[in-house]
Amino acid sequence: MDTAKKGKIISMTILNYGNLLSEMEKYVEAEEQYKKALELQPDTVRTRYNYARFLRKTNRFNEAEEQYKRTLEIDPHFLPGLINYGNLLSEMEKYVEAEEQYKKTLGLQPDTVLTSYNYARLLFITDRLNEAEEQYKKTLEIAESKNNS
Repeated sequence: MDTAKKGKIISMTILNYGNLLSEMEKYVEAEEQYKKALELQPDTVRTRYNYARFLRKTNRFNEAEEQYKRTLEIDPHFLPGLINYGNLLSEMEKYVEAEEQYKKTLGLQPDTVLTSYNYARLLFITDRLNEAEEQYKKTLEIAESKNNS
C-alpha cells in the first residue's frame, strides 16, 4: 500500500474515532482526534465538515462557521456542507447569509425537502409571510412527490 493511501486510511480512522467520541459526549478527546485528522489531511472535505458539525454541536458557532467556510472553499457544491452551513447561519440569526446558502442548495438540488422547509421557516421567522407561504407549498409538493415515487 502506498504512503498516500495509508495516510488517508489513518486520517479517516482518526476522523471516525472522533465522531464516535463526540457521540459518546467525550468532547475533549473528540476534538483532539478531529485536529489530528486535519493535521494529516487539511484539505479533506469530509474532515472539515465533521469538525464543523462537532463545533456546532458544542455551541462554538463562530468556529463552526469558519470550518463550514473552509469546507465550502474546498468543494463549493458539497450539499451537506451548504445545508448545515445555512442552518448554522439561521441559528446565529444571520438570516441574509442563511438565505444565500439555502438558495445555493436549492439551486443545486431543488428537490431537497429539508432545505426547502428550512428556507420556508427562515422566511416565516423574518416576517416574509407571503414568500413563506409559497415556500411551504413548494416544500409540500416536493415531499408529496417523493412519497408518490
